[in-house]
Amino acid sequence: MDFLALPLDAGLMLGDVPTSQATVGTSSGPTDGATNGDEDSNDASGNSDNNDNNDGRALKRKRSGAWKHYEELPECHGTKLVKCRYCNKTYVSTNGSTGNMWRHIKKNHPACIPQEPANEQVLVYTPSAFREALVEWVVRNDQPFTEVETEAFRKVIHLLHPGAKMPSADTIRNDIDGRFDREKARVRAMLQDAPGRLSFAVDAWTSPNTKDFLGITVHWIDAEWQLRDLLLDIPPLGEKHTGETLCTTFETTCRDFGVMSKLLAITTDNASNNDTFLGHLETACKQQNIRFDRRSTHVRCIAHIINLAAQRFLGALDSAIPGSEDACGEQHTADDGTAGFISRLRGLVVKVRDSPQRRKKFARQCVHSEISAKELIVDVRTRWNSTHAMIERALELRDPLDAMATIEQGLVEHRLTLKEWDLLQDVLPLFDAFKMATNHLCTAAHPTLTTAVPVYNFLIDALEDYRDARNTRDTPNTRDTRNTRDTRESFDVIRAATEAALEKLKTYYSKTGAEVYAVATILDPRFKLQYYKENDWEQQWIYEAMKSLHNAYAYYRDPPAPRTNERLPMERDRTNLMKNVFKRRLNEKPDELDEYLKAPAADGETDTLQWWKANATMYPRLAAMARDYLAIPATGAPVERVFSGGTDLVQPRRGSLGEGAVHACMCLKSWLKLAR
Repeated sequence: MDFLALPLDAGLMLGDVPTSQATVGTSSGPTDGATNGDEDSNDASGNSDNNDNNDGRALKRKRSGAWKHYEELPECHGTKLVKCRYCNKTYVSTNGSTGNMWRHIKKNHPACIPQEPANEQVLVYTPSAFREALVEWVVRNDQPFTEVETEAFRKVIHLLHPGAKMPSADTIRNDIDGRFDREKARVRAMLQDAPGRLSFAVDAWTSPNTKDFLGITVHWIDAEWQLRDLLLDIPPLGEKHTGETLCTTFETTCRDFGVMSKLLAITTDNASNNDTFLGHLETACKQQNIRFDRRSTHVRCIAHIINLAAQRFLGALDSAIPGSEDACGEQHTADDGTAGFISRLRGLVVKVRDSPQRRKKFARQCVHSEISAKELIVDVRTRWNSTHAMIERALELRDPLDAMATIEQGLVEHRLTLKEWDLLQDVLPLFDAFKMATNHLCTAAHPTLTTAVPVYNFLIDALEDYRDARNTRDTPNTRDTRNTRDTRESFDVIRAATEAALEKLKTYYSKTGAEVYAVATILDPRFKLQYYKENDWEQQWIYEAMKSLHNAYAYYRDPPAPRTNERLPMERDRTNLMKNVFKRRLNEKPDELDEYLKAPAADGETDTLQWWKANATMYPRLAAMARDYLAIPATGAPVERVFSGGTDLVQPRRGSLGEGAVHACMCLKSWLKLAR
């Protein structure tokens, strides 16, 4: 027997329920243990004596998980009632069946149904499985090979499995090589089967133990329209980092993985040897009949360009980051003029941080100022955004820092003036613009090349607005006052620094005429051609963007059908008259690209890849093109992240790691993250 759901099935009020309606068809829902439709009807002996029925019901244990979602109500005219705990819907019950109860919960309150845990893989000890697990642990966690030989580690393993046979460090090293070969074959097969073409980010790296490598990450969009990236390889480099050496190493890697013919684009930093590298690569591709044009498909890392612009800004302010904290303390003092105000802040921060006693005094000053005590930040030479972080933190802790510089002997000469504090506050918006652009571009969650040109325009506009505001900002009206001279001097210095940053940005912006930039931007359904028109691009540049798009599209488009005005014989169906009647109309089907460009742009919040997934059947050729071009990275951030992980591997205690071990471990660490 079952429950009658009054509000859903009968639409009756509680007082209108006739007791004769207490039977409906039996059905069962999700189960917790044994939960079939008759689970609570009779006892195990099958005894259904009416005289014992009530007592039996009172003693029965309700095993179905449905009961925890309902509250039992007092009987009404002999009818048993239950009420949903989430919406107070009332149901009639007979004989304890739970089918309709489950249906109501699944339909109206699915979030209340606990999810069954996924079937966990049962791990069974075998010597080979144990050694495979050890390899994964060593590689994923950057453990020394000799860790498996330590007494403490072996004690832990023997507590878990007394019969486990512990391998030596040499065995682990050999097992890593074997696992490397197997995972490499898996990566090779996966990339060869990947839909579309592949793009790469390439950069050279020197490990902490002074070994040179070439980091190569591969980028593609898979069959489910998910953006993917992976460390393809990080082969050792020779002594000379010439463009020819880079080309030979890259080409050897691509051949090794069987992906040379799938090459589309390469992202590098702006080192001159990369231009030589791509020149040699273009020649090699032509010899192998591989389509690759370095002028069309070379992407210059925009994050690196933002760093160059920010460093140019700091350099013009006489605030370039020195190579060591000792040098920071020797930088400008308060009598050096406006230009060095960031350097003076840096010197003050370093002096406070260098002394344990000063750090404690600074913490007390924070408490006295009723400010949460935080560590001061000193910037580093390789990261302009560390200067932004240093300024932000100093402004946050301005009162205790200023008080410290006032009362502490040895810090007075580093104390910032009111004007300098104002200048620090004044430059913050410019750094905010750099930070916003960098954070957007360095994510791996969405296509980045589509927004490279818009990001350039955003930064150039932000810097020009910042510069112009300091041209027109009101200055004190008092004639020839020191305050007026100081303000004008400050503005002149900041304007000059902003111009220097703008010059660097515009130099590289002029190189975004490569085909891949226009194609990626227009194939972003949020932009299309509207981006260029809405931002008042000159018609000449819009024409050039369209020319690049059509050149790339020709590679994906099927050969066009003969035009109707060309007097060429048409193949006719000799058995079907109507096919011949409509054949000409089919031959005149609109071009995908024209239809795509005519359609309105998508909303700004649209997920670009999901849009193409949904519209791939409408624009199959363009979708194939989008799958290739939207995977091109605008920055070298993915390969930089690989290098950051390398510093965890090559720690001071592992300085003797050879090139082969570093190569195998870094590749395996990335490859083991791939889903099986």
